[in-house]
Amino acid sequence: MDALDMHLFDTNALIYYLAGEAPHVKEIFRALKERAERLSVSVISKIELLSIDDEAELAKVETLLGAVDVLGLDDRVVEESARVRRAYKLKLPDAIIAATALTHGYTLVTRNLQDFGRVGGLDVVDPKT
Repeated sequence: MDALDMHLFDTNALIYYLAGEAPHVKEIFRALKERAERLSVSVISKIELLSIDDEAELAKVETLLGAVDVLGLDDRVVEESARVRRAYKLKLPDAIIAATALTHGYTLVTRNLQDFGRVGGLDVVDPKT
């Protein structure tokens, strides 16, 4: 994995990062920060992270979200989400995350290689390896 590629972080990668369990995520964050680039997440990951019940964890999440670009749903992502969902039978949130990465040409950082690894054309990296 080239730490300087463009990356979209799946929710689980961010959870591992917040827990201090993802050395590759820390490496990517550090490299992007050195280049003065911001990190990217899907709006789906933002929703999922903001759904955490623990107040202390939520404060960390809000800090993290303040330092990333949240990529929303435009027509290209919506259409690609539908295509990915039909083709690979992913759950809607996963289809949107995959489509966001595909549409923007980003590598997806995720622990969910079982689902995302099946999506043709999607570059995936496991943050725990």
